Amino acid sequence: KQGAAALESLGKVADRDMPYLNNTIGFVYLNVQHQPEKARDYFRKEIALKANVDAAVLNLSRLAWESRNLTDLEALAKDPALGGKVPLNFLRYLSLVRMDYFSYAVNLLKSEADRFSWESLLPSLVIALMFLVYVYFVDAFEKEKVSLLAVVFGLGMLSTVLVMVFYDLGVVYFGQGADGNELHDLLYFIFRVGLFEETVKALPVLLVVLVLRNWSEPVDILVYGAVSGLGFACLENAGYFSHVAIGLIMGRTLSAVVLHVCLTGLAVYGIFYQRYQKDPLGLLYIPGCFAAAVVAHGLYDYFIGSSLGMGILSTVILFYMIIAFRNMLENALDQSDLPDGGPFTIRLSLYLFYGVLGVLCMQFVILGVQYGEGLALRNMGLNLLQYYFLAAVLITQFGNIKVVRHKWRSLWDSKNRD
Repeated sequence: KQGAAALESLGKVADRDMPYLNNTIGFVYLNVQHQPEKARDYFRKEIALKANVDAAVLNLSRLAWESRNLTDLEALAKDPALGGKVPLNFLRYLSLVRMDYFSYAVNLLKSEADRFSWESLLPSLVIALMFLVYVYFVDAFEKEKVSLLAVVFGLGMLSTVLVMVFYDLGVVYFGQGADGNELHDLLYFIFRVGLFEETVKALPVLLVVLVLRNWSEPVDILVYGAVSGLGFACLENAGYFSHVAIGLIMGRTLSAVVLHVCLTGLAVYGIFYQRYQKDPLGLLYIPGCFAAAVVAHGLYDYFIGSSLGMGILSTVILFYMIIAFRNMLENALDQSDLPDGGPFTIRLSLYLFYGVLGVLCMQFVILGVQYGEGLALRNMGLNLLQYYFLAAVLITQFGNIKVVRHKWRSLWDSKNRD
């Protein structure tokens, strides 16, 4: 009914060559009426009129891909006038199907370059550096070489490219992603988003600890996991800041960045547990912890985007992951050879407080320069209201790491810290 009503209203427009009109009609036919053949004619008319050409080419590309009309998609890509307007994701899909891996690699690199600007990368690096310094000082007994951490961070950044390959393969062989069907979306977020992203973030860690065998202290594997997660989050943030909103800096600092660190730690925690805990079932912790990270990641993203209004559950998952990562750190540090026998506390609350405050001020300055002082002040006030509690949880949980020789804690225990 909505589609028919929209088409009836659009049909009343006297000027049938009005820019945007034919693309809009085609969009209704494609997405609401599900009549792709009629939609194609209107998109082509929009192009012939040289009106909203970019949108019409995008819609034609999508129509050709979804109907698996690769001949039309290939013709569109090779068209001298329109080929440059075909979205890179459809060119990547086409290259994979045609097994033209060189073209795929070229389009993949172009896609990654288009994802962010240097202006969006800079604040992302500042956020990552703030947490990298924290991770460096948490590794209290035998700090890793900065050069090695830089390599792991770089590999974490590169893992965002690898995950794009996984997503593309998923689209080519299993179809598009989230479509509004709750069960389908739940499975998509767990078995694609969660599985793909936790896999690529864990790979740099596995390379260092299993291939290079650079694992001298129990906590090292969690340090590498945190640094890899920060590398991944850094480029992901740059994409969000560039294409969504620079005003997301504070929110993503306290949510997405922290979650990536915690989840990557959980994904590799089973390897640490199997090595240091004398448990006959220790081997099961390796796939078990990885699976837990995958499911937690998928559920977090699913609840955020769910139409059922369950966003609060994503916040609950984030809180529990913060607690779990703190306990993982303490368990790992507890198994180290303490210099004075312990117990003692690694105190970083003040550093985290000023670090979070610095990120908030950075966002204020960027918004002030780009959009004016008034918007920057309103945004700061809104951020203080929205993220005060989350910032307090992060600082209190990560700020005081208590080390007790050979103590083991439950990952989800928020109280037993003596």
